[in-house]
Amino acid sequence: MTRQMVVGVDLARRSDYAAAVHIASDERQRWRVVRAEQIPHSADYSTLAGYIAAMAGQGHAVAVDATGVGAPVVEDARGRTDAPVWGVTIHGGRVARRIREHDLSLPKRGLIAHARQMLDTGSMVIPPVPGSSLLVSQLAQIAPVRRSGRRPALEALRGHDDVAFAWMVGAWMTQ
Repeated sequence: MTRQMVVGVDLARRSDYAAAVHIASDERQRWRVVRAEQIPHSADYSTLAGYIAAMAGQGHAVAVDATGVGAPVVEDARGRTDAPVWGVTIHGGRVARRIREHDLSLPKRGLIAHARQMLDTGSMVIPPVPGSSLLVSQLAQIAPVRRSGRRPALEALRGHDDVAFAWMVGAWMTQ
């Protein structure tokens, strides 16, 4: 089996971090996290688009949270490479759908359920690698958070969830 690499990216800049999680397949056809990282607030969108395009150009499947600030970064990255860059819009609905050739619209609950199933079945592992403790601590924080006048949102109870969602977007792309 040829080793495959998936990179999940969550973009932000002001109140949250951008994050990237690299996931590789192994000889037993299961997936494992090989690196998880928060990207400093000072990283500009052009630099992030270059990083995404470079990963895609190396043959990695790259999936970027294109919700909000991610949309123009995905467009910029696509303009820098002929390789596919997947844009993933996360919503509060129930149905996952493919919007265009390399664009997905995914329900947050479905994204979380798929990632949890991969961990529960052992088809995904998070070994002790750079950033894995941050990833695990953020995953442990995700729960329904009450918002005034709106239904609860699945996000971190405290702190950040950027690395966790970068991992979940990447985990979705392994199927």
